[in-house]
Amino acid sequence: MQIDHVLVSKDFAADRTRILDLSDTDHRAVVTDLTLHEGRP
Repeated sequence: MQIDHVLVSKDFAADRTRILDLSDTDHRAVVTDLTLHEGRP
């Protein structure tokens, strides 16, 4: 069961998410590419 989440707002979009195995741990990394919406500071 996956319990990690990537939360975004109206300012950002999540474009791509990858789940990576890490050595020497039973945890995995969540890596997400975010895009800042145009016109936002």
